[in-house]
Amino acid sequence: MGLLSWLFGLGGARDSSPLQNSTSHRMRRISGPGDYEFDIVGESHYQAELTSLAGPKTEEGVELECDAVLMAEPSNPYDANAVAVLIEDKKVGYLSRADAARWTTQLDRMGWVGERVLVEALIVGGWLRKRRVKVDEGSFGVKLDLDF
Repeated sequence: MGLLSWLFGLGGARDSSPLQNSTSHRMRRISGPGDYEFDIVGESHYQAELTSLAGPKTEEGVELECDAVLMAEPSNPYDANAVAVLIEDKKVGYLSRADAARWTTQLDRMGWVGERVLVEALIVGGWLRKRRVKVDEGSFGVKLDLDF
């Protein structure tokens, strides 16, 4: 299902009921296709936050399911359309510049401007393998259950 189908309710499930978070902002929950193939950007700057959420790096790494909040960040000095991704109130990255512009346009069309959107997310990576003199280490990343 593409973004327009999701936004306008054509096929697939969508729960757009308002939710309240700890800071009393209106929030909408949406459901994706369940494949967690939507990548965000900037996670390398938020490794401490991701480690606090996913735990220390392990030999096998992690795949941790959680909820993420997509929140407009109009005061961002690099992109007025910036959309931050938060997990448990910790910023873990952003939508790419192109995805943020499309996301903001779609929220505007739906009358959801200023609302936060809750989506399912997957924290991945975080492996640490020590082999004799070589260390193989992977950073944490985040994938969202969105289809657009």
